[in-house]
Amino acid sequence: MVNRPCLGCGCLIPSGSRCTDCQRPLNNHYQRGRKGRTASDWRWRKLSAKLRRLSPFCEKCSATTDLTVDHVITPTERPDLIYEELNLRVWCRTCNSTRGDRCTDAERQQVLGSITRRRRRSAA
Repeated sequence: MVNRPCLGCGCLIPSGSRCTDCQRPLNNHYQRGRKGRTASDWRWRKLSAKLRRLSPFCEKCSATTDLTVDHVITPTERPDLIYEELNLRVWCRTCNSTRGDRCTDAERQQVLGSITRRRRRSAA
């Protein structure tokens, strides 16, 4: 068996990619960085898969590969709308990354108006 260099410190190890000193702790709930959402957030994964299944193309350029679900109003601005389907859209990774985390006032008003109308209908 050939020893390999550790990705962390470079010392030779018999197997794996990191030595025991450089291994990251095993924690399935590590922080992703966005308002406490975790990598194992099953609710987000389930919702994302559902939306990509219902809309199997980019809503901006019609691409059918490398699809992501994008928040119109970012979670940093409105964390209460993270799982709101009216605040989500399916875009390809290219369109999503070029947009960044910007949201126009027209997009914001459209989403908030749709949410308000739906809540009024369900309350009546």
